[in-house]
Amino acid sequence: MYRKWWKFILGIIVLGIFIICIQKISSKHRNQSEQEHAEGYSKEPEQRNDFGEVPYFPHSKGKLLKQADGYLYGYWEGSLCRYDAETLEKTVLFQTTSKQSGDFFIQGDDIYFLEKPLCSSLDGKDCTLYRVKCDGTEQTVLAEDIPNTEYDDGSYEIDIYDDILYLLNANGNYYYRIHKDGSVTKALEEETLYGRLPEGYTPVSCDASYEHIESLPYYMRNYGYLFVKNSQGELVKLSAEGDNEEALELPADVQNGSVMITNSVLVYACYGDVDTWYIKSLKQGCKARPWIKMDPFHHVFAWDETGIYVADTKESGIDIFKADYEGNIAMELSDIPKGDHSPVLSSYIMDLLAVQDTYLYYNADQEEDGCIMRRDLKGEASPQLVDVYYENEAARISHKETAKNVMELSENVLFKSSLTKVFLYENTEGERNINEYLKQIYEKEEKAMEEEVESARQEEEMDPVPWAEADSDWKTEPVYESYLYVEAVIDYVDDRYIGVTCGHQEYWHGAAHGMYWSEDYVFDRITGKRVAITDVVENTKEEICSIVSKYVERQASWSDYLGPDSILEPKRFFLTKEGIGIHYDVYELGSYAEGAKNFVIPYEEFQWKESERGIGQ
Repeated sequence: MYRKWWKFILGIIVLGIFIICIQKISSKHRNQSEQEHAEGYSKEPEQRNDFGEVPYFPHSKGKLLKQADGYLYGYWEGSLCRYDAETLEKTVLFQTTSKQSGDFFIQGDDIYFLEKPLCSSLDGKDCTLYRVKCDGTEQTVLAEDIPNTEYDDGSYEIDIYDDILYLLNANGNYYYRIHKDGSVTKALEEETLYGRLPEGYTPVSCDASYEHIESLPYYMRNYGYLFVKNSQGELVKLSAEGDNEEALELPADVQNGSVMITNSVLVYACYGDVDTWYIKSLKQGCKARPWIKMDPFHHVFAWDETGIYVADTKESGIDIFKADYEGNIAMELSDIPKGDHSPVLSSYIMDLLAVQDTYLYYNADQEEDGCIMRRDLKGEASPQLVDVYYENEAARISHKETAKNVMELSENVLFKSSLTKVFLYENTEGERNINEYLKQIYEKEEKAMEEEVESARQEEEMDPVPWAEADSDWKTEPVYESYLYVEAVIDYVDDRYIGVTCGHQEYWHGAAHGMYWSEDYVFDRITGKRVAITDVVENTKEEICSIVSKYVERQASWSDYLGPDSILEPKRFFLTKEGIGIHYDVYELGSYAEGAKNFVIPYEEFQWKESERGIGQ
């Protein structure tokens, strides 16, 4: 009997130990699962109805420079490239047919990007969406009928959230669903974050006031909630389901382009404050407080785990400051060089590309070539060359001369003028002849400038600007300025031809806006003579007008004083690597807001004279 009772007690003890062990194992697996969920959440948050800061994630505002798996990726001047972050060894992953730059998106081992020809288009649908592996293999065309943004309107921003690929542009978005086999099909807007926004809420990523506010998929991927404008025009946080909102309570006079959102805070400057920037935690209910003292027109452009980077762009270069989240200036760099020679890269991005790890990457010039440079932010080492993305052929065959002048027309009115001349080195008879032609152009420009100055002087004498109209803060310096700037640049070079554009910028005080116009010249390098479109193609004048008119009429109507025959005017003809160009100045084919228009007609549209075959290559 005693033995039976003891066996029963021992069984109870063993059962209890077994239950405790099971509970511990279950708890361990539950904790491990929660940790894995937390890690997954930090990479791509689930949709949230609460708001606040999120775990740190690397910020890459520079759309043309990204970092992944120890490599840097860039897409400029027609090349999608990968660089070893340590050695900077370069691998070209894709080479476009047009010298273009654009955004791209890295997801896992795949890179999604667009090839967008720089030629004009008749149907407006000639962009191609590609996917390629990060090592350059398995290049795949996903879609070929994407609307062209007509290059004057910028490029698409590419983003991905869930299984939707977003192509975002101020003039219209396009969406593609990514399937498990890697193929894509068009998606409807109502299937996307943009289509699911509740009534009264609008995205702000294309609003000039909030140029650093990112796209909806960007915020859903990294925050789990959205930053949008409500029906009152206020910047708010909004839950993914649209059932919860928190106003950020920004002042009405926030400085355009000053708002920057990190993983934990928001910073901004106001027009009303002379030099105070403010910081506000993303945690619910937190109020803004003064952050740093700095000119409100400085430019916030990047952030990392320890602080925010701010730029002051000057004529001599760019000064960089870094302030930590407590408001302490942690770093200062002066006179970072600017880049301005590439006709492609500089038109799409800032000079400051991005901050990655401890490096600042920026676009600069080195011996007249367009270069990507980097500078270690933690040391005094010299800047490193990452890549020469644009070789400036014109700089190797020419030199420039600039004459500037400032004239005081009265005690409070100035007239500024400058003329930049470009000349060839005269290594051939043809180049000497071209220079003689250019000298005649510059003589006419100098005479026209003298006449403009004299006209301005007489007008000022007849109707002077009284001091009473001057701002009271300007008591010792002239208040009103007028200017006329003329600059000649070589914008096309091949073995046979050289293209020169003479551009003008003009402003008269009191006018609603300035004016600009240009004249194009194409020269034969062998003879030195100026050539027209009829000198390089076999087509008749009527055929040329018919070909080009199709492209012009797709974008603009002929004005009352301009018709198809204006296409043949010599000042409009220019050459590019992609096609023959025809230029129209502002107001010639539309309003001032529509701007000047360049039409680049693909070379294959024309019949070439036998001696001109190969042009543009």
